[in-house]
Amino acid sequence: MRRAILVTLGLSAAGAVFGAIAGLVAQVAWMLLEWDGWFRYPEVLVFGAGMGMIAGAVLAPLTAWLLMRHVPLGLAFGGTLLGTVAGAAVGATMGSLPGAIYGGFIGYAASALVLRFRVARPPRAVTRSTERQSISS
Repeated sequence: MRRAILVTLGLSAAGAVFGAIAGLVAQVAWMLLEWDGWFRYPEVLVFGAGMGMIAGAVLAPLTAWLLMRHVPLGLAFGGTLLGTVAGAAVGATMGSLPGAIYGGFIGYAASALVLRFRVARPPRAVTRSTERQSISS
């Protein structure tokens, strides 16, 4: 139980970091497309990073445990980061900040599902003959 809690906390921390990166990139994309004042108010970028950090800290452990248990960790974080940024960029082209936020969530979910069904390999079942071979070796 202790190990599962530590792993969950680690996933949450990594999700917060990658979520902050994705949120920051999504915020910059939206600001470049829709708002000319971003260079005068760089503190607005904190909003995107903060939203991404909160979402990543919550969503990373959930999707890691529920959907992507058998996806390599680097691929899981990298793939969902790219999916989130791509979805947010598409949402940003719709002309609103909520569009970028919803697009990021949709991109995250879509990339997690793709990774789950395309990349994840279920663990091998241990058969009696496999057990006998490993015991006799």
